[in-house]
Amino acid sequence: MGYTHLEKVILSEIRDLPPHYQRILLDIIRCMKTGCSSIRKNRDILELKGCGKELWNQTDAPKYIARLRNEWD
Repeated sequence: MGYTHLEKVILSEIRDLPPHYQRILLDIIRCMKTGCSSIRKNRDILELKGCGKELWNQTDAPKYIARLRNEWD
């Protein structure tokens, strides 16, 4: 099956997405095909993996933990 240029670009973009975003996209497409009005499903906690990691880039983990432990005393 030959793909058009646009289809190849879309496929490339989809392949570059993390698997959980690919599943979300698949859910959206299924919903569009069936005519459902919303995409509601149980969320997987693993979808949050990596979220906010840029916030912690400059944080020294042992110092942060020590500071939290000192706050508990």
